Amino acid sequence: MARPKGSGKPAHQRRTEQVTFWVTPSERARISANAERAGVTLSAFIRSVALGKPLRQKPHVQAGELIRQLNAVATNLNQLLGHAQNGSIDGAEHIEHVFRRVTGALKHWTSDEAAPNTIAPEVITLMVHEGTRLNGLARQANRGEHVPEKQLLSVLHDLTATLRPFCP
Repeated sequence: MARPKGSGKPAHQRRTEQVTFWVTPSERARISANAERAGVTLSAFIRSVALGKPLRQKPHVQAGELIRQLNAVATNLNQLLGHAQNGSIDGAEHIEHVFRRVTGALKHWTSDEAAPNTIAPEVITLMVHEGTRLNGLARQANRGEHVPEKQLLSVLHDLTATLRPFCP
């Protein structure tokens, strides 16, 4: 059974009240068009305008995929960093460096300053490829298997090169 929507939020943040007001068909069309242009739902648009808060656009589809890939890479780097800090693999300083670059890219692409139309689909495909290579190393380390430092450094180098277009 699915849990009720919004039940994971603290009680003071749950939206439990509904506001209803009447508009003409042309007003609704204008409000809907403005919300669509802003890249948010009708409810989010009206709430934002009514409360005087800045609009937070949803990421563009390509930016959404990039953010998903960057999150996956950050997760794998975090796992590898844990193994490096425990001494089971070498290269902690290199992993930390790439992790900082990935988190910087994530901050940029989840901010309002990112321009999603600058993302080429083939570059995201390359990010997926490098992320898959990194995931293989993380899985290897998670199983307690030896991760050759040369192989790790090669993947981190290629990943850094792939990240360049996404780092501000």
